[in-house]
Amino acid sequence: MKHAGKLALLALAATLISTAPVPRDKKVSVSTAYMLEPLQVEGLNKAHRVGITGTLGGGGNLVLDPNACSLNEFGDPTICTQMAIMPLVFRFQRVDVEDPLKLGRTLYELRGVPSTDKLFLVVPRRPSEEFRLLRRNSDELLVDLVTLETDKP
Repeated sequence: MKHAGKLALLALAATLISTAPVPRDKKVSVSTAYMLEPLQVEGLNKAHRVGITGTLGGGGNLVLDPNACSLNEFGDPTICTQMAIMPLVFRFQRVDVEDPLKLGRTLYELRGVPSTDKLFLVVPRRPSEEFRLLRRNSDELLVDLVTLETDKP
């Protein structure tokens, strides 16, 4: 009986950790899987993978991986080109807009990315939920939406 109680407490603790809100000064590390159709940010290389790391409300790095890959029968990347990847430094600037679906999400602009496009990160209330990278063109039209997942430690 003692072991069952400890297991229940551990399960409850794990649930609380995975459902706790993302603090607004929290470090984030998110990325995409390989994308067959690359993301094209104006003035920058096409990206088959995207990674974002940094501290919300502070600085961060954006990685736009241009390397194209062959895929196996299951869609796993196999042989990839080996072009250099240079991270772009930016600042997370919180956008003062209410979540239209009332899900507790927060929107951050990635300030300082050298492009006429504007990039935004949708930060979910819980880290187990999906993050989104939004690309708006110079006319402020939403032209790309990319789903990112929390990187595994």
